Amino acid sequence: MPRVFTISVRVAHHELGVFGELRSSSCARLLQETAIRASSDAGYPEAWYLSQGTQWVVRRSRLDLPRAVVFGARLSISTWVADFRRVRSRREYEVRPEDGGTLVAAAHTDWVYVDLSTAKPSRVPEPMVAAFLAGDEPLSLPRSPLALPSPEGEARRRRRPVELRDLDGLGHVNNATALDTVEEAFFEWLADLGWSPEAMLAAGGHPRAVGHDVEYLAEARYLEDLQTTIWAIAGEAPVLDTGAETRRLSDDAVVARARTHWRWQANGDHAELPWPAELRHALLSG
Repeated sequence: MPRVFTISVRVAHHELGVFGELRSSSCARLLQETAIRASSDAGYPEAWYLSQGTQWVVRRSRLDLPRAVVFGARLSISTWVADFRRVRSRREYEVRPEDGGTLVAAAHTDWVYVDLSTAKPSRVPEPMVAAFLAGDEPLSLPRSPLALPSPEGEARRRRRPVELRDLDGLGHVNNATALDTVEEAFFEWLADLGWSPEAMLAAGGHPRAVGHDVEYLAEARYLEDLQTTIWAIAGEAPVLDTGAETRRLSDDAVVARARTHWRWQANGDHAELPWPAELRHALLSG
């Protein structure tokens, strides 16, 4: 069995969004913190990576959020390494209430081991593989490509610069920020259609992202201008999917691509509701 590392956390108020639920990006940051602490527990703390001039960076992340999490919830977050390739590793995560019960989040991330002096992938040291897998033989799991159809209707575009709050300790945009970027673009689109957060609060329901699948393809640095294009993807109710692509305007490089699953749910008790028919039609027609 691989080395499983678990931490317990209490959801803080600042980690919630306007509807009183744990933000997708807040959950992603909790998972990232768990991975960092798991690495330290295996004998590879941050100081070790600094001494070697290396670091793990996220290249692909899948986050499923089947249930809303609210303020004060006590959660148990477990993580383990599922496989290794030459320069890459897949890490799994599960999040449950601390007292047991139903899964509230699950994720896996593909991390690439990078030489910071060259910004190129580097072979993972064999002792690290052994430490993370606790002696198990390394597996090599298949990776399916991100299924992201092109827009059928008119796509929406949102432009903004990289701000200081977006950056992490490596000086580039943290991977969790991509989730905020997608959700901000979607909610801005909804507001333009007459569904502002205030209107949703008054109407008794709102959309919640229940799944993100994100590819990270290029870096973005401080004050670079980014443009996010977002569009709706036709599918079966009650889920509505969006595709999103963020590019650097300086050279048109794709920074990130994402597919997000949305469900409409009641304010307060988070019960699943059907999407308002006129809104779903407006989104899918572009």
